[in-house]
Amino acid sequence: MEDQTTPATKADIQDLDRQVIQLDTKVDGLDKKIGQLDTRVDQLERRLTEVASSFDSKLMNFAEEIKRHFDVIAEDLRHDVIGANRDEVLSIVDKQQQNSDRIRHLEQLAGMPA
Repeated sequence: MEDQTTPATKADIQDLDRQVIQLDTKVDGLDKKIGQLDTRVDQLERRLTEVASSFDSKLMNFAEEIKRHFDVIAEDLRHDVIGANRDEVLSIVDKQQQNSDRIRHLEQLAGMPA
């Protein structure tokens, strides 16, 4: 172990000053790098916020588009069912009219009053 009671020489003090200057330079370099990292982190946070916002907007638009397509398809199906139902009713009415005509014709053949 060195004797701590020996007075420092001028060379010791100059060496210590050099070491402090080197250390101070390294600390300044680290501060600069930390500042650069902070800037990059801020940029990344802003970019992530933009991407998330854009994604949310696109997702909402997509959901609305799907809903519109669903509504159109549901309305088309409704009209198809209404049309099919009307066709079925008309077919039944036609059959009923044909049956009535046949019955009237048979009654006339049988000499029954109409």
